[in-house]
Amino acid sequence: MRELIRTLLKEIRFSQERADELKKKFGWRFVQSDRPKSGKLYNKNHIYTFRTPKYKYNVYIEEYDYDFFIISFFPKLNKDFYVRQARMASAGQKYYDEYSYLTKENMPLQILSLMMGQMKEILKDKPYASFGYFGAPDIKTGEDDDLFNTKRVRVYNQMIYDTFSETHKIISDPTFSGSVIINKEVLEEYPYFKKYCLDILETHL
Repeated sequence: MRELIRTLLKEIRFSQERADELKKKFGWRFVQSDRPKSGKLYNKNHIYTFRTPKYKYNVYIEEYDYDFFIISFFPKLNKDFYVRQARMASAGQKYYDEYSYLTKENMPLQILSLMMGQMKEILKDKPYASFGYFGAPDIKTGEDDDLFNTKRVRVYNQMIYDTFSETHKIISDPTFSGSVIINKEVLEEYPYFKKYCLDILETHL
């Protein structure tokens, strides 16, 4: 039992050493940086990948003006999955997308550690960078309720707050499942930066 508690605490408390271990364990690697497609607001989309025991994941890190980054990740699923879910959505039934799909691997904190480790890497190069992310609902209905604060966002927020609260302010709007992590010095000098970040984040929801 004590060993189980130690393991859980190790996952909840972020450490760069642990993130580096997980990157090696899951084969984290950079794939490419894409220029924006028509209608997209970001300047570049930096794509990474890693593999858990059951799934290959894609990580998108969209880079915007003023060193703002939106981070998202999802398991790579086969085409049949999307066809089935599209049919269910068109029929008004509950459905999943790649972000809300539950892999049942029970490793959200490990994956979050990977994302936070990459945030730390970005901050080495861009110390005033700010970030945004969203946590999809566990299942989608097509209703506005899907956008309300999800369990995933609440878990993510707590771990991110414990790690970045000295330098960044975590702002989460309960009316949608997303948060921004804004550099405090930037926010103090440019208060309107909050709206800029939230407006971009809302385009993903």
